[in-house]
Amino acid sequence: MNRGRRIEVIAMCIASFFLAACSGDERGSTHGTGGGGRGSSGAPRPSAAPSYRVIEVTDTGVIAGNVRWQGDVPELETFEARTHRDECGASQPSRALRVSDSGGVADVVVSIDARSGAALEAPSEPVVIDNVGCRFEPHVSAVGVGWTLVLRNSDSVLHNVHGYADDDSVIDVGLPERGSDARRQLDEPGVVRLVDDAGHTWQQAWIHAFEHPYYAVSGDDGRFRIEDVPPGQYTLRLWHEGWRVVGTQAGRPRYSNPVVLSRSVTVTTEQETVVDFELSSESAEIAGD
Repeated sequence: MNRGRRIEVIAMCIASFFLAACSGDERGSTHGTGGGGRGSSGAPRPSAAPSYRVIEVTDTGVIAGNVRWQGDVPELETFEARTHRDECGASQPSRALRVSDSGGVADVVVSIDARSGAALEAPSEPVVIDNVGCRFEPHVSAVGVGWTLVLRNSDSVLHNVHGYADDDSVIDVGLPERGSDARRQLDEPGVVRLVDDAGHTWQQAWIHAFEHPYYAVSGDDGRFRIEDVPPGQYTLRLWHEGWRVVGTQAGRPRYSNPVVLSRSVTVTTEQETVVDFELSSESAEIAGD
């Protein structure tokens, strides 16, 4: 074979190699994992199909109720503050369970398993989670997927806000001084646990992200209300973070598992469906460690 012919054959082989590598042939492809985050290689994962469908909604109903405590309210732990005592004080109480004088349980997230309904509209002002007195305020938040979330520091000491969805780090923001803030968003529905990596081991808070507008967080009196629900049958789900300290992890208190309860509800047009829940010390025992 002459020299010109050899060059032509080599060029054809190189072209064939790159065409195979760029084709859909699995032998030459690199696979990501679903979910919109990052796989082990650090490459973006393809977004999953949305599980919630926006439709026109008319003739809606309401789900309302109360979360009440049954029995004696347990005494929660107090944690020693070993850093920034001038700002944080000598100790900080656990905020994992708040029960009013009348027995209402605050900071409980209630939602339905909506697959379709009204669009989730962002508020005119972003949701703010502040560091105040070396605590996250509010302790439990509910937001929409894709909403702007402001993380703020109103203390005069460094805070570093770290958010985990299961074991995945989804937020990591340093707020070095009073007035510092940062804007983030959550791109997938689910539950995010916030902690502070600046030595404030007692600091913990929760964010629930939803694709739909049918959720509520119980107030100080334990009451909740979900409005404009399309008529139909749903599973109403209650979530509470859990309040028993069962050990430590990375120097932080480790709590028992969240308490999750559910009820079947039927929503009818222009009617209020009332559903009450009860929590007790036994609820945490059943949830386990």
